[in-house]
Amino acid sequence: FYQAMADESDITLVNKASGPVAANPGLLRRALGNLLGNALRHTPAGGQISIRTAIQPSLLQIIVSDSGSGIAPEDLPHVFDRFYCADAARLRQGQGTGLGLAIVRSIMQLHGGEATLQSELGTGTTVTLSFPIIAAETPASQPR
Repeated sequence: FYQAMADESDITLVNKASGPVAANPGLLRRALGNLLGNALRHTPAGGQISIRTAIQPSLLQIIVSDSGSGIAPEDLPHVFDRFYCADAARLRQGQGTGLGLAIVRSIMQLHGGEATLQSELGTGTTVTLSFPIIAAETPASQPR
C-alpha cells in the first residue's frame, strides 16, 4: 500500500527492518502507518523514506527516517501533543488532524516503550519506536 503511494509521488521507500517484536500487530501497523503517512506527505518528489531496525541492550528499535521538509525547533516539543499541527493551514486543507503522532505515542506507551523524534528543517525527520525486549522464560523458571 505505501509502496504504491511512494511510487506515485516519486519517493523511494527502503525497508531494511527485520526481526521479531513483541507487539500487537494491529497497533504496530497503525503506528507505522501514521509515521509513513506523515513521511509521504512531507517528503518531496525524489526524496527517500527508510525503515530499519536496531537492537540495543534492552530495546528493539524501529526507525523511520525521511528526507522531507523537517520540523522547526520551536515545534519539536509539541509534536506528540494531541491536535497539535505546526502549520494550521494543513488542518484547514484536510491534510491531517494533529492526532497521528499522539496515537503513535499512546501505542508505544501501551507496549511499555516510547517514541522519540529528531528533525531538522530542510533535512528530514527520524522517529524511533523503542520496544522493550521481553526475554523468553526458560523451562526452569516457569512455575510448577
